[in-house]
Amino acid sequence: MRTPSPRKLARLNARQRKKMHLGEFQEHVFEVQISFKEALSTTAFENFLGLFIAYVESRQLFVGALGGQFPEEKTEGIIFAAGRHSPTEEDRVAVQQWLQEQAEIEQASCSELTDAWYGWTSA
Repeated sequence: MRTPSPRKLARLNARQRKKMHLGEFQEHVFEVQISFKEALSTTAFENFLGLFIAYVESRQLFVGALGGQFPEEKTEGIIFAAGRHSPTEEDRVAVQQWLQEQAEIEQASCSELTDAWYGWTSA
């Protein structure tokens, strides 16, 4: 789905912009990519995931789509805010810093903030 042109956006009223997640109602997310130093067992991954979720939720954010096939060598997911809000650049940097401080992680990165509704490229 493409973002409407500025001309079309100007013709939409607030209710329409809210329904379409545009303008002042735009929402952002960011992706996280994590590589572990060594493959994690189910228990070790669940322990890591519990700590990560607790940290992310302490910033009023949520995480989704982490996981995969065990033993877990790498994973990726998405970070988003509750309700009709967006994570901030400060949130993105803080999450990346927290991930890089964890002993079991070899490499972690966070993407730039992306429009949650119109920012994805089709495969």
